[in-house]
Amino acid sequence: MKIIYELTNKLFVLDILNKSENSFIKKTITWWLEKLKTYGTDSSQMLLIDDERFNFYSFHIVKEYEKAFSIKESKEILNEKLNSIKLKYWNCGKFLFYHLDDFFVDWEPVEHILWKKWKISYRLNLAFIDQKTYILFQSILWTNFFANKNYRIFPQSFFTLTYLKKKLARNNLNLLYIFDNEIKLVKVENWFYSSISKINLWIDRLKSIFRDNNISLLLYKSYKTKDFNEFSKKLIDDCFDFYNKMLIKWLWENIGKGTDCILFTSLLQNDFFLENFNEQYQKNINWYILPFHYSGNLNLFWRKWDPDKTDILIALNNI
Repeated sequence: MKIIYELTNKLFVLDILNKSENSFIKKTITWWLEKLKTYGTDSSQMLLIDDERFNFYSFHIVKEYEKAFSIKESKEILNEKLNSIKLKYWNCGKFLFYHLDDFFVDWEPVEHILWKKWKISYRLNLAFIDQKTYILFQSILWTNFFANKNYRIFPQSFFTLTYLKKKLARNNLNLLYIFDNEIKLVKVENWFYSSISKINLWIDRLKSIFRDNNISLLLYKSYKTKDFNEFSKKLIDDCFDFYNKMLIKWLWENIGKGTDCILFTSLLQNDFFLENFNEQYQKNINWYILPFHYSGNLNLFWRKWDPDKTDILIALNNI
């Protein structure tokens, strides 16, 4: 099996030879869909592609049944919502998958709703690959690509979102990915995608600020090291302050006030960044930054995982 993960302009491929023996082959290739053809279609492949390539829809379903709720009723509701989406959004794309969540019977939480009666409520979440990506995949690969059962396609952060839901007692939050060539904000409401946003304030921009101030070697340093004097500390704090103010302004425009933000970035190595960013986030967004750290219940497979591979690691733990 292979996990294929879309980076900004590349594909990261994790070839799983033997998961139980931690046997993997990792490689990065130039992003181009034709590269997928080289892997063939006779083996299972999980594609984690950019969250922006999807359209997401969520419905709160409330129905009353005198007879037991069955799979038949569930499929009828699903088809009804699919038809309504296609009528309302002509460019919704290709339907990929759905899942059910937040089950209640007579307003009491339950683990499932099958074969239950009376007032039943749940949340129906649906994911579509957008029209542009659908046409792109069909034209460059093959016309029946999405019918191939060996390919399973998910948004990049899908398994990370599922993992966090089990850990955090809240319904709404944000996932903030700050990487070398990308900053992505995933706004989450009721544990499903609300919106995806990007901005060109990636780490490479921050590196140029540090380089212009002749302190580029200190970008990933902790202040607990001996590399800092008072002048360099002040300079680093000023650089982060300038960068973080632009970042917070963008976050404020996209999420407003009052939600936590889960942060994925290699900048967590620098204590100045986290302290400055957290302070500004609390002041302007009025809530908290939660740095993501690998917990003991995630199998790391005896490897060190960079922050931009977090989604891959969590997906690997789910298969």
